[in-house]
Amino acid sequence: MRTYRVIMERDQSKGALRIASASRTVSGEAVLAISGEIPIDLPAFEQKRIYDRHPRTDRAEAAALERERTLSQWQRQWRESPQVGE
Repeated sequence: MRTYRVIMERDQSKGALRIASASRTVSGEAVLAISGEIPIDLPAFEQKRIYDRHPRTDRAEAAALERERTLSQWQRQWRESPQVGE
């Protein structure tokens, strides 16, 4: 499973580099933030949480709540990154 995640992150980073018109020396986290792309693992977990929640709540409501949670998690990862501020 980890291997697939690494492959997906690498491919996402290549796309984000093109969107941001950045060089390859820019960190993966920074180029995702500049391009406005959420790291690939976060939306995958978001979809799982929506699926798990859906029978108990309205799908649109669950999706909105989980998107907020995903964005908060992304922001927390960005703040806690050792490369931020360098």
